[in-house]
Amino acid sequence: MDSKSELIIYKTTLEQQSRIEEALDQISSGKSFTNEHVEKEIDKWLKEK
Repeated sequence: MDSKSELIIYKTTLEQQSRIEEALDQISSGKSFTNEHVEKEIDKWLKEK
């Protein structure tokens, strides 16, 4: 599939659209974690078990 020549349209519910908007707002305001940060938190949590 050539992504440059094909357009894929996803149909979402109003709830999904709302959640997407919320997530985009969080990302824009820096309220997200890097993969590295999450991996460290998981490792820390697993060591506590």
